[in-house]
Amino acid sequence: GLDHVIAQDAFGSADSHVEVSLVSELPKVVPGQPFWMAAKFIMDEGWHIYWENPGDAGAKPEITWALPDGFSAGEIRWPAPSRHVLQGLMNYVYEDEVYLMVQISPPASLGEKNVILKAEVNWTVCSDKQCLFGGKELSLELPVGKATGEPAEPAPGFHKTRDSWPISEIGLEGRALHDG
Repeated sequence: GLDHVIAQDAFGSADSHVEVSLVSELPKVVPGQPFWMAAKFIMDEGWHIYWENPGDAGAKPEITWALPDGFSAGEIRWPAPSRHVLQGLMNYVYEDEVYLMVQISPPASLGEKNVILKAEVNWTVCSDKQCLFGGKELSLELPVGKATGEPAEPAPGFHKTRDSWPISEIGLEGRALHDG
């Protein structure tokens, strides 16, 4: 009866506070040409996930890839996080929406017409009152194509994410994580 509903609601499900999907920057896979994919997180208002170095609490999201033969995946490139202070604890978080981008390298030749890229994504999503663990197996099917002279228009979220990569990623070392 009613008790059951309330109990379930108190714990909630991570899916109810964050939406996670697998997205590709380009519409097709060109053999031998690396391209960017991302786990795209959309958080409910008041909820956040954590940066690579979460701070005093929390745990960073993890992506475990299951790719077709000959494909390889790089490390997550972490956009610059926001600071979140709760009860004197400092954490580094992402709110609203974030793309955790990974470069995927396809093999030099592909016989298939389509490839299916899979990833298991695990995360901790927190509000100021509670934290929930979430995990999801995601997959994305992309057509295999040839390189055309026209550069494909990259998906907008990727462009925005690149702009928010820490400067050290681009070649300058910058470390400013201590606040007194």
